[in-house]
Amino acid sequence: MRKKFYTLNNDRMFKTIMLNDNNELLEKIISDILEEKITIKIVKPTELPILNMGMKLNVLDVVVETENHETINVEVNPCFDEIIKKRNIIYLATLCSQIAKKGKLLEDNKIIQINLNYNDIGHLKEDYMLIDRINGGVYSEDIRIINVNLVEYKRMWYDKNIQGDLEHIYLVMLSASKEEIEKLSKQDKLVREVEEKMFVINDDDSITRLVSYEEEAKMIQEARERYARHDNSLEIAKNMLKKGMTIKDIEEITGLKEEEIQKLESSINVQKNKD
Repeated sequence: MRKKFYTLNNDRMFKTIMLNDNNELLEKIISDILEEKITIKIVKPTELPILNMGMKLNVLDVVVETENHETINVEVNPCFDEIIKKRNIIYLATLCSQIAKKGKLLEDNKIIQINLNYNDIGHLKEDYMLIDRINGGVYSEDIRIINVNLVEYKRMWYDKNIQGDLEHIYLVMLSASKEEIEKLSKQDKLVREVEEKMFVINDDDSITRLVSYEEEAKMIQEARERYARHDNSLEIAKNMLKKGMTIKDIEEITGLKEEEIQKLESSINVQKNKD
């Protein structure tokens, strides 16, 4: 059986490559996303408490502090749905709490959460701030959430098909396959260094066993979440049927299949007859 080769779209590989003494690559990635040059003062793994299994499988990957008093959390999201969005907001709130506990003034720090997404979120990049719904405008300019569509960055790169154009090369590298990274490494020294490290890490059985275990645990957790969402949709559909809504409307709203809704309707009718 051919051994799986892990690239940067794997959490463990991402952390292992990024958490080292040389911040140049991470600086370039974050600068590309923010569209402004940043200088990293310190890089550290997450210090946030793990509250449950779901958080453990999707912990903060890298927290950096910059020379401009910015605290930036870089998060890897293999999937991106409403549950992930809510979880990322919880991370952001916890990060603010940790800064305050250390005696630092939040008003002296800009907090930025960068979510690296490996599935298509519809836009190249999304940039959010807290809004004031009563008075209008921005509630705080010092707290931002940025969602990055790595799939779209790679698509744009290959659509251009311009050899030697290095714009966004590091963002493209984050979602590139082994073969794609080999091609990119011929154009850039930093990518070449990452490629060399990746081969070393993939040859280390102690790391790849851990990666394999984490992937399996993550798949189990994601399956649990899918089942939970499906059960919730069934309950919503049941209430809609009781209110007399049509199967077609329920299908469109809940995303359930027509057969599932029909079975629910039959079970409701059976229960009515028993009563």
